[in-house]
Amino acid sequence: MVKLNQRQDRALDALVAGETTARAAASSRVSMPTLRRWLDDPIFQAALAKRKERRSEQARDELLIGALAAVRTLVRELNNTSATTRLRAAQLILDFGLTAEADAAIERRMNDLEGT
Repeated sequence: MVKLNQRQDRALDALVAGETTARAAASSRVSMPTLRRWLDDPIFQAALAKRKERRSEQARDELLIGALAAVRTLVRELNNTSATTRLRAAQLILDFGLTAEADAAIERRMNDLEGT
């Protein structure tokens, strides 16, 4: 595995954070032609793709944590004294549950088709 230098590492961080190529070049203290050359390099491209995937995984993890907290809140609201609040909480829980089950079923079917 080829090790990227510190400037390449900073450029990757900036690009993954959504910075423009001009800002990524500036923050990593390289010229735009250098950054463009890196972006054409398969090793740099692979490192960028890996970082983007890792960031996506972190975002999904955070969303799942938030979703669990939201579901717990909705479950607590099932005991609310307001009938309107209880009904809305129940609707949201059912909607979320049905969507999650449908997504899981699609994933199972895809896995079956892919043989995994």
